[in-house]
Amino acid sequence: MKFEIKQLKIIFTLYVLVCSVYIGKSQDIQRDTIFAKQLLIKVDSLTEEGKYKESNTLALQTVSILQKAEKWTLWFKAHKAIFYNFYYAKDTNSCIPIIKKGIAQLPDSEVKIHGEMQFILGFCYNATGRIFDSLDAYKQNLKNSKKAKDTLMINLAYGNISQIYTQLGEYQKVIPYLKGGIEYGKSINDSIIVWKNLKALGDAYLFLKNLKKAQETYKSAQKIIDNKDGTFELYEAEILYKLEEYEKALVTAKKTLLITEKCKKEASKNQQYCITNFNTVSILLGDIYAKLGKHKKALDLYKQSINHIKEEGNLREIGKVQLSIGDTYKALKKYDKALANHQKALQTFIPDFTENDPSINPSQELWTLEIWLMEIFKSKGDCYIEMYHDFKNEAWLHKAIENYNLAITFGEKIRLNYTETNSKLLLGSHTNTFYKDLIKAKLILHKRTKDDTYIAEAFQIAQRANAFVLRELVNEQAALKAAGIPMDKIDLFQNHRKQIATLDEKIEYSENKDSLQNVLVTKKEAFQELKDLIAINYPKFTKLRNDLEGISVKEVQHNLNSNTLFLKYFFGKESIYVFSISKEKFFIDQIKLPENFQELIDTYRQSLSDIVYINNNLNLAEKQYLQTAFELYKTILEKPLSHYRNNTKIQQLTVIPDGVLHTIPFQTLLTNKSDSWIRLDNAIVKKYAVSYHYFSKMLVQSPEELRRTNKFTSFGLELDETTLEYLQTVTKDSLHNNLTAENLRNGLFSKLSFSDDEALQLATLMHGKSWTNEQATKTNFIENATNSTSIHLATHALVNTQNPNISALIFTKTTDNNSNLLSLNEIYNHNFNSSMITLSACNTGFGKYQKGEGLQSLARAFNFSNVPSVTATLWSIPDASSASIMKLYYTNLKQGMSKSVALQKAQLEYLQNDEISSPASRLPFYWAAWTHIGMDEAITFQPENNYINYFTIAFICILVFAVVLWFKKTRQS
Repeated sequence: MKFEIKQLKIIFTLYVLVCSVYIGKSQDIQRDTIFAKQLLIKVDSLTEEGKYKESNTLALQTVSILQKAEKWTLWFKAHKAIFYNFYYAKDTNSCIPIIKKGIAQLPDSEVKIHGEMQFILGFCYNATGRIFDSLDAYKQNLKNSKKAKDTLMINLAYGNISQIYTQLGEYQKVIPYLKGGIEYGKSINDSIIVWKNLKALGDAYLFLKNLKKAQETYKSAQKIIDNKDGTFELYEAEILYKLEEYEKALVTAKKTLLITEKCKKEASKNQQYCITNFNTVSILLGDIYAKLGKHKKALDLYKQSINHIKEEGNLREIGKVQLSIGDTYKALKKYDKALANHQKALQTFIPDFTENDPSINPSQELWTLEIWLMEIFKSKGDCYIEMYHDFKNEAWLHKAIENYNLAITFGEKIRLNYTETNSKLLLGSHTNTFYKDLIKAKLILHKRTKDDTYIAEAFQIAQRANAFVLRELVNEQAALKAAGIPMDKIDLFQNHRKQIATLDEKIEYSENKDSLQNVLVTKKEAFQELKDLIAINYPKFTKLRNDLEGISVKEVQHNLNSNTLFLKYFFGKESIYVFSISKEKFFIDQIKLPENFQELIDTYRQSLSDIVYINNNLNLAEKQYLQTAFELYKTILEKPLSHYRNNTKIQQLTVIPDGVLHTIPFQTLLTNKSDSWIRLDNAIVKKYAVSYHYFSKMLVQSPEELRRTNKFTSFGLELDETTLEYLQTVTKDSLHNNLTAENLRNGLFSKLSFSDDEALQLATLMHGKSWTNEQATKTNFIENATNSTSIHLATHALVNTQNPNISALIFTKTTDNNSNLLSLNEIYNHNFNSSMITLSACNTGFGKYQKGEGLQSLARAFNFSNVPSVTATLWSIPDASSASIMKLYYTNLKQGMSKSVALQKAQLEYLQNDEISSPASRLPFYWAAWTHIGMDEAITFQPENNYINYFTIAFICILVFAVVLWFKKTRQS
């Protein structure tokens, strides 16, 4: 009993001791917290007095106290004070290690404060030009803010991420983020949030060269707040500069400079905005003077600006101005100073690169994804090439090639890191000139050295310049299969892509676009996370996807038939390069373009494809066709063909066009002057079968072949009233021709009288299956066309010239709410697994042209979706003549001809057979729109597999015969 009492006394004593310690500690924490609050008041007071160093010393002491007390809200307040002190002192770089240390010390449970600290860190990184560190910090800020459900910080994070993507050139990606920020600001009546996001949205439109939308957006922001600090005057000057109205831009920029100078002197104004605007407009003035050829004035402004920017400590802006100074010295032919400043710019953007010798470039291991590095390499290349032209030193030519190569490699690396297709396309359009400069330098070197290696390398470079996005998509599909990725992850990958495509289409037609945009952003983030995870776990995927090298001349020759000539076109600045390759020979021709080349193309295409113009100006249209068809032949084909004049074997041309050549048929070019467009004895189609490819590697790529269950499948529809009514609502921005609607397959009111008959006749001819009229639904097409050996589709097409992703093929409208449009986006995201498809509809091979990429067409989408051979049209096709040509085409295919030869023979037969066509219907408009793209081999058609049915019938017949025989024998016995 005594022992138990003794134990209880010990326990009680310990309990009292623990309580005393706890109470003491609580009192200490309370006392420390009160003291820390007093220190924070003093910190704020010192900051107001401009004593930033003293304030920070005290704030750091406060942080230490609050960390021990675990008072994290006040602890964050102390860090925020430290940040503001560094910000006001224009020393945000020194803030970074303190904030990083604080984040490391902060408990994981304090999710909201983690988000707020990452926000400060992102701001500091961005202010010092460390843009990618800033992006990572803002993404962590967003992640933690979402966990904490901190809606204000979520929207600030979206705004900041948008700003970074704008700086990186991913302008399309920022738009949904910014629109979401605007909507949030409106929902909580916060005009500042709306104003900031509107300004950033205007910047995105400005960089996307959508100047009208940029101007409208800036004006909307100005209506909310105009601080008279030069912000909106600066926007106006930038728009005028983008419009190349340099004199007007100069006047506006000078006016803006005066406003910002006045603003800097007014204490009531936000000095940071005033200073930033002053520096920005000073640089813009330098850019304007440079464009006007006043390089000395430009140089003075750049030098003044760089001194001001150095005070702010923004390394990114410093690097950009150093680049501009280098370019200005180059224009003044002071090459040493130009290269020295380019080298300084490299060192600014890559702090670990310290080499002052301009002939030495940073290794790729040192590269960041800072987009201005690409421009520096390009500018160094330009400088060296001018030095070569002035001094004829071959060493400078090699240095120019080195730097152009680096610029191209860097641009491709950036594009591969972009997640938005439109961003890839926009950057590709900008960098297209890099490839031109490199090819030109290679050809100068070839001319100087007579070494054919350089023209072979020029061919490789020309391939890298074209169809980047399509090549990447093709590689990505192949990499998913070849990288050892589990099937469930591949399915997830494809599902993400399909969901994004579906959302894109819904947004286009929805009245509630903004809410869907937010869903789209979330979907895209999830898809990107999956891609990042695959890249980490399956390195082979990234390696295969990023392998965008072309094929060699020898590989082309190995894959050519002896009767085929391969022609690859590439537009330079004032010339066109034509690479012509036969089984034995290879040539490159640099052809100077006539000044009226674009006019020739436009007139040629108009005289071929615009039936309204043709009907109203028949004689003039004929004259224009005969003239332009011959002139274009002399420009783009005569010289390449001349190398093979003695090769009588060549009867087929495989063409990879570039630029505007995508929009015209080569078949109708004339090798000599002619007097009629009905008798085309001199037309290319008379001598050569012509096929096209989107890029050179298509020659050697074998499509994925799954088991094909169907043989020939055709679809044709004569549109009913329900479908016609629906079409009225979805034809905005689509190519159509109301004046000839009854005759063409894109007229809004055309029922397509021949389309269903065409599908039925071809199915009979090819022993296949057909779906017509009410059975020609989108659902039936996807279910039954997939895995067919050959697909034929006779219908309407809507080709959207503004947003090619919603270009579509039209099917019969069903009574449910499902769309009867098969959009380009949907085609891209479906594996049709067919050997070929014929798109017997208008403009299926035509679409929006993107420099460096080609036409964004329905044909191209099918080619990507595992249909290696596509027959399509370049303009609105007549219903009756198309049906006739298609019957001839498939008859030829059935006889074992290649696709290009089958099409050539069909077009010639149409022109020569009086039972099929009359002189009035032999104009090129009626037959020349048809082109073949992709694999050209002959295709073997087999009838539907009815062997089982035949066997069953035969078996029944034998059985019946046996029964009858048995019955007779039985009766006889």
